[in-house]
Amino acid sequence: MVKEAKVNLINRVKEISNKARSTLVGLSLIDPHIHLGSSLSSIDILATLYLMANVNDEDPLRRDYIILSKGHAAPALYIVLSELGILNREELMMINEPWSPLQGHPEVKLPTVPVSTGSLAQGLSTAVGIARGLMAKGASGKVFVIVGDGELDEGQAWEALMDIAESKLSNLFIIIDYNGVQLDGPVRGIKSTLVNMLKSLGFTVLECDGHDPGELIDALIQAHKVNGPKVIVARTIRGKGVSDIEGTSRQKILDDGGEPGFGSMRDAVGKALLEAGERYNDLYVVTADVGGSTRAIWFKEKFPNRYIDVGIAEQHMIGVASGLALTGLRPVAIGFAMFIMRAWEQVRNTVSRMNLNVKIIGTHSGLSDYADGASHQTFEDISLMRTLPNMTIVVPADPNEANKAVLALLEHQGPAYIRIGRDYGPRVTNGDEFKVGKASVLRDGDDVAIIGAGPVLWDALMAAEELGKMGISTMVVNLSTIKPIDADTVIKAAKKTGAVLTIEEHSTFGGVGSAVAEVLAQNYPVPIRMIGVNGFGRSGRSTRQLMEYIGLTHRKIVNETLTLLKGE
Repeated sequence: MVKEAKVNLINRVKEISNKARSTLVGLSLIDPHIHLGSSLSSIDILATLYLMANVNDEDPLRRDYIILSKGHAAPALYIVLSELGILNREELMMINEPWSPLQGHPEVKLPTVPVSTGSLAQGLSTAVGIARGLMAKGASGKVFVIVGDGELDEGQAWEALMDIAESKLSNLFIIIDYNGVQLDGPVRGIKSTLVNMLKSLGFTVLECDGHDPGELIDALIQAHKVNGPKVIVARTIRGKGVSDIEGTSRQKILDDGGEPGFGSMRDAVGKALLEAGERYNDLYVVTADVGGSTRAIWFKEKFPNRYIDVGIAEQHMIGVASGLALTGLRPVAIGFAMFIMRAWEQVRNTVSRMNLNVKIIGTHSGLSDYADGASHQTFEDISLMRTLPNMTIVVPADPNEANKAVLALLEHQGPAYIRIGRDYGPRVTNGDEFKVGKASVLRDGDDVAIIGAGPVLWDALMAAEELGKMGISTMVVNLSTIKPIDADTVIKAAKKTGAVLTIEEHSTFGGVGSAVAEVLAQNYPVPIRMIGVNGFGRSGRSTRQLMEYIGLTHRKIVNETLTLLKGE
């Protein structure tokens, strides 16, 4: 590169990065849910790549592809794109709104964004496929993928790296944003040998300061000269430029404060684990770098010797919990519900098939991880777990029931999956004893039965009040145990009312609606309608906003009930 051109490029990267940092801080004050720390770490890398790569060519065989595998840094991507005129600056103010194209993690519909990302390490594997496809077509385009250092905990990352090394892919450029910090603290100690590990696989490893445009540019130029697998290790600082969070695992300047007026589901789980830790000396808690987010970290603070953090490795987490159970201990595996599903095969073949006494707690389920969007929101977990032999499934209605359900299931022998939200937990239950396998009638009625599980039952009760004013007597049933289902209560509700509506923060395919319909179809068929989330989620500023946007509200329940009773 000609010296003058390089100087101009460096100055342009600095200009974009400085503006982007300022804008990012401003955005974080508008919406405290954005991943500020991860974004500040990646800005210089993104700005340099977008100025050097050929991402705007209309010919798909000539254009370059930039994939942000560490999708948490999406805000940095959006701001860089706006500085380059690819996105309208006004759109930035709508980040994380349900109707905005700027979701919590990148979506493929955005200009120059070839892959929807968010689930760690999957972007790297997709990048390998694109690189192979371009080579097969004789294309000149290159693939650049930005990977986080914490992301390399995932086994899929190493599957991809070994494949790249074996196939000697030369049109794929891996840039590791190495800031040394992941969600629950510093990256695992083994990462100190990362460069040697990559070299041993056959990669050419180029190291640079990830905040120095000159070094980044030189590393990319050198990488273009390497005919074979290569990795750029860009050493960065998480939260770069914001002293309050710089170099820490914190993502925010401001705490979002949860959702005022409601209890926290995850706090209830954290308290239950603390209580259980006192009660059972054989209780072990295993998590996957989400101890803080799930409140499992409270257990660690009191019982550090019985707390295991395996890093960002959900499949491994289930395997470790299984092994603990096989030695006679009482393990709880806890993580985000969405990412526990990537370990579904391990749950099937170890926990379920061997009927092990492993309790799996999936937090941040349904819409409750509102800011992160579709990649982090799961509406399929009940369906997947319900198919497994030996598996008990519980979906508590509120924090009070969540606390009791955890404690009750720790007395229950065999595999169990507990589905918990984040902080949205309006009061639904009245303090009655929780019994595994037993539904409860929250409100009696004669004309229609609304059967559901989880926090959406609050809307069911509000709908029942509104229907009552119309002269419609409405029963509301809390089906907190989905499996084994309380068939007796479901059948009695159907016999008494003659019509059933189900409500759930989950897909109606295989979820609560399906479970209820199966019981009624075989025992007492009545007209039935189902309300759920049939599709993928969106980002939002609160759980309630998303429920309104998608239609999981008392107004929807009222309208569907009226339609049901009309026989339509």
